[in-house]
Amino acid sequence: MFRRRVAVTGMGVVASCGIGTDAFWDGLCGDAPEGDRRVHDFDPSPHFENPKAVRRSDRCTQFAIAAADMALEQAGTLTADSFRRGVFIGTGIGGIATLEEQILIRHEKGSRRVSPFMVPMMMPNAAPAAVSMRHGFQGPAENTCTACAAGTHALANAARLIAHGRCDVVLAGGSEAPFVETAIAGFTNMTAFSSVGISRPFDAERDGFVMGEGAGIMLLEEWDMAVERGATILAEILGGASTADAHHITAPSPGGVGAITCMRLALEEAGVEPDQVRHINAHGTSTPLNDMAEALAMAEVFGPVIDARYVIQREVDYQYQESRYADTWVTKHLPKFASDYIVKNSLETKYRREVVKVHAVPRELARNKKRASKFEEQWNIHVSPGNIWYYQDDGTKSMLQEAAEQGWLPYNRVRQKEVFM
Repeated sequence: MFRRRVAVTGMGVVASCGIGTDAFWDGLCGDAPEGDRRVHDFDPSPHFENPKAVRRSDRCTQFAIAAADMALEQAGTLTADSFRRGVFIGTGIGGIATLEEQILIRHEKGSRRVSPFMVPMMMPNAAPAAVSMRHGFQGPAENTCTACAAGTHALANAARLIAHGRCDVVLAGGSEAPFVETAIAGFTNMTAFSSVGISRPFDAERDGFVMGEGAGIMLLEEWDMAVERGATILAEILGGASTADAHHITAPSPGGVGAITCMRLALEEAGVEPDQVRHINAHGTSTPLNDMAEALAMAEVFGPVIDARYVIQREVDYQYQESRYADTWVTKHLPKFASDYIVKNSLETKYRREVVKVHAVPRELARNKKRASKFEEQWNIHVSPGNIWYYQDDGTKSMLQEAAEQGWLPYNRVRQKEVFM
């Protein structure tokens, strides 16, 4: 499929360590604050028409609008048609502050005192709707509501809108304002918060995360359009992916199997090899289960592990056309004109299966044949036809030699850090 390039031409951020990209970076590089990560000294009024409009927007939406305004200001004058400008903003729990406030009002003062603006203020897609109305973006205005991954999912989905030709410009990112008593109580009772108020991902003493709030928005733009109008291109989005562990509502799958697959899918879409990656922005919740699974997944994808215990082939069915008289007396002995005419008018659609890549079975699943066979079963369901091979078998060695000759291995040997799919 033809894919258009996706440029980043603007960024905006509202965060506890700084509002605006410069202040945000200085804050990241400075001393860590103590306690929760609330946004202080935030004034939403410059981003709204009047005080009434501010009151009719949840804090989550206010953050998103402010960050979007910053991204647009940095991007400069856009040239895309309004119907080809979209908004894609993710959130985990949207306008939960509005919801809690209105529930208390109903409980204390009765149903007739509940605000008629409660629903449009609390809904997860309130932020993209407000941003699209503020700036006249008449393309898709959508939302992802996928917990901690929502903002990243929104960026990947927005990039695809441009890459596949639906939009030329998309404001994308995430926004969150979760500091309400109910949300805090829920996370506390999950034992997800750090007991000492320090987030220490991948540390032996880690015991949970520290809650924050804010928004981060990027202006994504079709590359050639950005170049043509003289925009400053800050970055390029090459690819992305998402998977589901299908394991547990909060705990990651053991060994980080879902994350392994997801990262390798993203690398494949981006056309990037693992050893080209210079920075990994980890989830890093500082919880025992997540950090263990995520560390294993990153080591599996990016670690220099050689000589996999089991390997598996990825096969693809190719469609092609061939004459039913191919390689017969008709095509060999009739004059060329006659044989070409016969071939042309006797074409049949056929399929052939070919190996296109050989991959290492993830280390945690390659400890024994039973585990590897389970991986093979799921591979055939979700990825492609393929069979596992034990690395010490003579047949495997011959197959790997052929794979190297055919270019199925990026380094002429099976590496567990190679692109998975």
